[in-house]
Amino acid sequence: MIGASGYKKFLKIEGESSVAIDFEKLELARVWDGLHGVITNIEDPNISEIISHYRGLWQVEETFRVCKHDLKIRPIYHWNPERIKAHIAICFMALTCIRHLEYRVSLCEKISPERLKKALTSIYVTKLRHIEDKRLFAIPSKPSNDAKIIYKTMNLPLNSLPYLISK
Repeated sequence: MIGASGYKKFLKIEGESSVAIDFEKLELARVWDGLHGVITNIEDPNISEIISHYRGLWQVEETFRVCKHDLKIRPIYHWNPERIKAHIAICFMALTCIRHLEYRVSLCEKISPERLKKALTSIYVTKLRHIEDKRLFAIPSKPSNDAKIIYKTMNLPLNSLPYLISK
């Protein structure tokens, strides 16, 4: 428990088993309670505008997280500059699509990009061929509630019943 950095700075560890609160450090930290500092390079700053930009920073950070984890923009296993550019362009288009889908779906329910991806990748169709007459059938997977919301929002048909593909 002593390893937690949040309060470790207020402890005074003496010897092997004596731990005490360092009240001097606690008082020094109390002076800064309630203050929030933001550093900017903007001359003649408008305080409320700077704070609003800072509050919007989470969207940029979330976009980097989506690119890194959900879209797997990195690592790039290409050496040819054209392929690297194409990889980044495809990831950017995927990000644009997922942000658009997230916006459209958010009009009825808030679903994170991770949940969108999970819902869409869980939809699949199994193809079966009849042994005797060679007809091809499709058996769709059961859609999740998130998938139903996505399909409904995008005005797409979602069939969960088996159907004939070809004779």
